[in-house]
Amino acid sequence: MQIRNFTYSMSYSEHVHNFAPHFKTMNRIKTTLLAALGLLLSATETSAQWVSDSIQMGPGYRNEVFYSLGGGNQGNSPLMDWELAHTQVKMDNCIRANHVAGVRVVPYPKGDINDWNKFDTSGWKSWRMVFNDIKKRELGAFNQQKGLSMWDFSWGVYNTSTHEVVGDSMYLLILNAGMPNQLFRKFYPVKQDASGNLQVRIASLDGTGDTVMNVLSASAGTRAYKYVHLQKKTQPLREPASSWDIVFTQYYAPTFDPMSGKIIPYPVMGVETNQGVTVAAIRGVDRAAINPADWKSQVADNLTGIGSNWKSFNRSTNKFTCVDSLSYLVKSADGQYWLLYFTRFDGSATGKVVFAKQQTNLASVKGFGNSLKWNLYPNPAVRGQAMVLATDASELLEAHIQITDVTGRVVKVLSCDLNGLEQLQIPTEGMASGKYLLTLVSGARKATVSFILP
Repeated sequence: MQIRNFTYSMSYSEHVHNFAPHFKTMNRIKTTLLAALGLLLSATETSAQWVSDSIQMGPGYRNEVFYSLGGGNQGNSPLMDWELAHTQVKMDNCIRANHVAGVRVVPYPKGDINDWNKFDTSGWKSWRMVFNDIKKRELGAFNQQKGLSMWDFSWGVYNTSTHEVVGDSMYLLILNAGMPNQLFRKFYPVKQDASGNLQVRIASLDGTGDTVMNVLSASAGTRAYKYVHLQKKTQPLREPASSWDIVFTQYYAPTFDPMSGKIIPYPVMGVETNQGVTVAAIRGVDRAAINPADWKSQVADNLTGIGSNWKSFNRSTNKFTCVDSLSYLVKSADGQYWLLYFTRFDGSATGKVVFAKQQTNLASVKGFGNSLKWNLYPNPAVRGQAMVLATDASELLEAHIQITDVTGRVVKVLSCDLNGLEQLQIPTEGMASGKYLLTLVSGARKATVSFILP
């Protein structure tokens, strides 16, 4: 093993207070065998620490909380401020209903859109009610009755010439279901155009208040869904514009009803994943013994891969307890892998959830032109211990590493040569808790990654 040094430039405060005692050199350890850049030294793996965090949904779970595993809480949004959600994903046509807000979707069995003026609800209680699929995000309540044709997507049929999904199905919508102000409406999605805009039509059963609404994709930008509140005629921007991985929310899930002995949809508090985020549940394994690489192949797309079963209600204590030996391996949309488990749930009084997270060594390396791949680990950092910057340079690079805080103040400046597979130890002593940016510069090339010091 060859050991080299690279120059460490002090932070400004260190230089002013006591330059000589704090001047240091930093070791660069070159390994000859590195199966992948994400795989770090075993000593580094064992030093990874769990970081605790929490969110609070408010009494009655009134707010959904959008959370980034790397960046923390990204914002809250009232759970009741939407009734329908339409996908922003290209080549998709999902329409989901907010069942928790009292929206019930009943396919009309007595005709199609040509029977709009003859809408007849006699015997409606015997009609089938449909709900959002809790695993496949593309199967909303309006996507539950696909036809035999490959272009029939339940609520409408795809036109291969215009690239529109044209509505052909009507629905009985029940709004504010189970509430004193319960409403019945006839409804059908008119079309989804080639740009992803959705047009819907809604009216009272007697035809009054007949309204066509346009739900525009441009208004939602890069968000996963665009939302509409039919009664208020509003289109709230519910999701944060920033990146998020999971949302703490309520949804209807198939639940055993001891009174009837049947499985019925029932509201639960749980965790859903964002588009592009995948999950594997790890059951019955002591967390200290989890090797993330063993579970990587089991990570899959599942809207409620985390879900609601990480907790249970203890009737003897009247409190919720979190399930032991249940963890989750979560791959975020940026390719980073995280371990996650829950430690406390306070129920509907406050909606507080406490959990622990840990970034693993499975993260994908980051590109730096064609000459360098690199990865920073662990992230969040471990106080009092060095981070590791793993690099793979295809040519000799003279590089500088600069660490700045959120105000832009330079905290540390490092200089090094990169050649082949390297592991650079980045010290964190003397740094306050917070979020930092590590920037790697070589000539005109530059790349930046953020990290957190608890």
